[in-house]
Amino acid sequence: MKTAIITGAAGNMGRAVVKKFIEEGYKVIAVTDPLQNDTFDFSGNNFEQHKIDMANETASQKFIDTVVAANNVIDAAIL
Repeated sequence: MKTAIITGAAGNMGRAVVKKFIEEGYKVIAVTDPLQNDTFDFSGNNFEQHKIDMANETASQKFIDTVVAANNVIDAAIL
């Protein structure tokens, strides 16, 4: 299964992109604002939601390192 990171996943366009990538068979790692209480209707092994302040360089690097370690490769990043 291919893996995609999608930032801004809770926005109007972000939700549509998440849905499309899941429909195409990707595992989606959705990044949302930690200050927002966003919910998604997706479940299962092909969807993860992470609340990350992507403006924080240290937090962003830690997130990317964790995702790469868990998935070995990231096939797409939609930012």
